[in-house]
Amino acid sequence: MMNRNPLHKTFIAAIVVGIIVGGYEAYCYGTGYRKIAEFPDGHAGDTVAIAVDFDFAPETFNMNVLQQFGQLARADKNTVLLDNVKRDALIRLASNYWVADIRPWDKGA
Repeated sequence: MMNRNPLHKTFIAAIVVGIIVGGYEAYCYGTGYRKIAEFPDGHAGDTVAIAVDFDFAPETFNMNVLQQFGQLARADKNTVLLDNVKRDALIRLASNYWVADIRPWDKGA
């Protein structure tokens, strides 16, 4: 009988894990574009005010991550309002699986 090289199994396992992780990242990135579809086109360096919706009450972890993207203005139940968010950061924020939706926030309303 021929012994199989243990590196062969490790290599196959690494490929399978890579495909799973890559597929998940592609899924998150694709759904991120759906979440920011309401935003009009603009320049990458522009800043926008946004409302981030959750399917749950945001916790400390979520608030800390959101503050990396912009200035926290207010949190109300399942929605957090952020100001001064760079337009090119919207897709990175929307790609988080725990973000249900992102929409423009009219600060005057």
